[in-house]
Amino acid sequence: MTYVLVSTIGVLIALMIAFNGALGQHLGVFEVSFAVHAIGLTVLLVSMWIRKQSLDIRKVPPIFFLAGCLGAMLAAIDAYAVGVLGVTLAVALSTFAQLLGSVWIDGMGIGNIKRVAFNRYRIVSLSVLLCGILLMTLKY
Repeated sequence: MTYVLVSTIGVLIALMIAFNGALGQHLGVFEVSFAVHAIGLTVLLVSMWIRKQSLDIRKVPPIFFLAGCLGAMLAAIDAYAVGVLGVTLAVALSTFAQLLGSVWIDGMGIGNIKRVAFNRYRIVSLSVLLCGILLMTLKY
């Protein structure tokens, strides 16, 4: 079930990037980021209100709120990159970069995330992905 959920996330990310890029044709990149996050905040607040949930952020280490800043930057970059590269190449490059970042995070064990050692299979996998991305860029 987890694999299905994570695969669904991949499809949703591709859709999000496509919509951010399309919205970027009508708004500036920072306006896209603001609009996307304002809509997301509204949806979450309504959802929490319906479920009668509260939010207590006092016990959360402040560094974890960096995720919100990163999300705002991602939406702005998506809005720009899709217009220049198209959805497929933008998603491929961001996926490769996510994998590189994930390998680093796994090795460091950031937060309460367990450490996972880098191995030769990951090197081969990343190399194959990079070759595929390079093939995609040939027309550019």
